[in-house]
Amino acid sequence: MSPGVEFAIDETTLPASGAPPTRFETGVRDTMQAERPVVQRLLTLISGKPLPHQRPLVMIAPIWHVMAVLVSFFAVGLGEALLLANAPVLGVVLLVPAWVWMTSCLRRFQAVFTHHASHHTITGRRRLDYLLGDVFNVLAMTQSVLDYRKSHLPHHSKKTFATFDDEGSKFLVFCGFRPGMPREESWALFWRLMVSPRFHLGFLWHRLKLNLVRCGMGRRIATLVWLGALALAAALIGVVPVVLAIVVPLTLLYQISSLVNTLTEHAWFSAAGETMQRDRYAARCWGRFCGDPWQPEQSSLSWWMRMLFVHLPVRLMILPSDTAAHDWHHLAAASHRARQWPYTIYFRQELIDAGDQHGFAQRELWGLKSMLDHVFEGIERSG
Repeated sequence: MSPGVEFAIDETTLPASGAPPTRFETGVRDTMQAERPVVQRLLTLISGKPLPHQRPLVMIAPIWHVMAVLVSFFAVGLGEALLLANAPVLGVVLLVPAWVWMTSCLRRFQAVFTHHASHHTITGRRRLDYLLGDVFNVLAMTQSVLDYRKSHLPHHSKKTFATFDDEGSKFLVFCGFRPGMPREESWALFWRLMVSPRFHLGFLWHRLKLNLVRCGMGRRIATLVWLGALALAAALIGVVPVVLAIVVPLTLLYQISSLVNTLTEHAWFSAAGETMQRDRYAARCWGRFCGDPWQPEQSSLSWWMRMLFVHLPVRLMILPSDTAAHDWHHLAAASHRARQWPYTIYFRQELIDAGDQHGFAQRELWGLKSMLDHVFEGIERSG
């Protein structure tokens, strides 16, 4: 899944790739034992991985899920800005949780809602889904549904998926990653990008061009209205509160989240070919889950602290909604359940319980460090 920006690269500089190594783990979720069902539901929410035969408590239509996130985005953003302006101590205390949720909403707007709008799986009505998708990607300042669709549908192609022609690979080249780059260099580049003004300004400039230059008049007007609304809020509430509460998640945090999500999503820089067997295609995607295996000898307090203050923010900001089980979307979403995507993590587990013909259980990465190590080792071997 691309980060919502189109990039071009010189393919003549890119060598062929080898097979990535594996850091996959099995049975991690099964170690998280808890007698109370409500605790198991919480662990499923945090990890993105249900227990065997666990099913969702209720299922609502995607449109209501989408609207709830939209309302919460404005409620949390404006609420936090008002707190910073009028009750600064409380506002500062709640700033990081607000950042986590605002970033989660913005990433859902692009990586989840625009994505599913491009597949017509929000309402099932193409024009309405495109309209909704464009509302969300204007708020997130990313590419339109039609532009996204042009770059995303080839991403599913057996000729393009995770190769140098894929938008995800092009984005990583734009960021400075190259096939064959040693793992240590990839890690060093990753940390530099987190705080690099050049990366953030370049990324933001691409986003602004998509919404103010390389677009039609309607989108340009919608973007100016959104930017005008932010300016009006700053004038009424205060520049610093609005910048901290809304602009920081919209720019810096969104871009960091987009980079990390894209990096860990697939086996980028994979070799191209006229055809690709299904097992080769499947090997380029995996499930990404948040959590540590429970060890009986460890402290329950320290384990829960990591689950709540390390893994939960990663789940919300980088792997929201169905993105944890993005491999299901590539390998099994051709069924009617594609329109019930808010419950993808359960459908993926359901297929595992039914025999796992897709091999999902054998391709699971647990924890952000393992995800990045897996991809960086794959990049190193791709040279």
